[in-house]
Amino acid sequence: MGATRCGTGFATNTWFSAIKKSGGFAFDPTFRGFKADQLNVLTNGALSTLAACPSRMDPPTSQVLISQIEQLEVLKGPHNFRYGPAVGGVINFKTSPPEFTKEYKIFGRINGGFESNGEIYRTEGALGTKSKNMQLSATGSYSKGHDYKDGNDSVMSSNFERASAGLHSDFLINKKNVLNLSATRSFAKDVDFPTLMMDLLSDKAWMLQGGYKVNGLGNWITSWHTQGYASFVDHLMGNKFRPGALNMDANTSAQTKVLGGRMEFAVINSKTEIYFGIDKKDEWEDGNREKKMLTGPMAGKTIIDTIWQDSRQTRAGIFADWHYQLSKFRLSVSARIDAVKSDAKAPASKFKKEYADLKSTDVNPSMSIGFSRQWDSQWFTGLWLGRGVRSASISEKFINSLAIGIDPFEMLGNPQLKPEANHQIDGIVGYKSARSSIQFNGFSSMVSNYIRL
Repeated sequence: MGATRCGTGFATNTWFSAIKKSGGFAFDPTFRGFKADQLNVLTNGALSTLAACPSRMDPPTSQVLISQIEQLEVLKGPHNFRYGPAVGGVINFKTSPPEFTKEYKIFGRINGGFESNGEIYRTEGALGTKSKNMQLSATGSYSKGHDYKDGNDSVMSSNFERASAGLHSDFLINKKNVLNLSATRSFAKDVDFPTLMMDLLSDKAWMLQGGYKVNGLGNWITSWHTQGYASFVDHLMGNKFRPGALNMDANTSAQTKVLGGRMEFAVINSKTEIYFGIDKKDEWEDGNREKKMLTGPMAGKTIIDTIWQDSRQTRAGIFADWHYQLSKFRLSVSARIDAVKSDAKAPASKFKKEYADLKSTDVNPSMSIGFSRQWDSQWFTGLWLGRGVRSASISEKFINSLAIGIDPFEMLGNPQLKPEANHQIDGIVGYKSARSSIQFNGFSSMVSNYIRL
């Protein structure tokens, strides 16, 4: 299904809303009711991060530096599998493409803002150089906020502090080949989450990405694009900001790693667009909860719980995306098949007693087909049918006695959860003239093996 481009903010698209667990930090998007791992969130078609907090204090969107983003691409529903499994949709953050100039140039910017309610100030800037075969830039940002008052003058806990720094480079190897490399380091600390059991004490993340694109390979292949990426998150949450509310001093650490890559070939001519290739992503998550008892018969004792059990998940897939223009009709077909393997390398004893087999392997086929037509210069219609499949996440399979999701109870994962599948139909009727634009977009969705947290 075609992309919806909606600027650099979710607020410009009426399909979006956000789950807000902190007043000024880490909004977790929902799209048509789909959320969390039902949405494929990435940057430049590849880079993604794994939320270290199972209650999503740090969703993937929290690691995206909006100041570096030029465009937000939304692929609705299970209709485009070019960038990975898509159950509810794909959210692709795109940075600005490089600009090469005949003469050496220096460029830069600096921005700042202040919000009186909450005393929030935000700053960001960039400085770089560009020439006929190279563009280099450094970026940085810093923001800080405090508690704010709601409409009833009630004080809402909303402290946060966030900083980031990044280096970005693009090299024009020759007229057809482009190499790009980027590295970003982000920090967050002392963030209040009044709706959760803990607050964020510190969050440190590395995001690395590189790509090499070759254009004009020959008569058949238009381009070849290879990308590799990695992200590392070190996350610590605890209850030190609310000592009067609990009878223990609790801290939970989490470390996540994501390594991945993709290779894509494109064939583009006057009537056809074909994208096909392979991709692979490896995810690791580990960490413990440390509880120091402050009151009662166990006062003074420290209990350590294995929360993520050194869990790992590997996904490898092949994909194809085909668009064919026949007169005023356009046929779109997208498909992929994924093999997903999961395991826990250091399981807790009670978890092993509950589940004898911690290993699982899923084979997930996904496919969509759609037809659209531009009837004249004003009227447009389209109809898409799709089935998107995803395997359960590491938290859904291996979380060990931690309160996550919408219930206040400690949850136990299930390594044998079946893959979740969304079967969806989308229809569009649109009208656009020089002075007005009207679009009706209806969809119906049925999810099987729904995973509820």
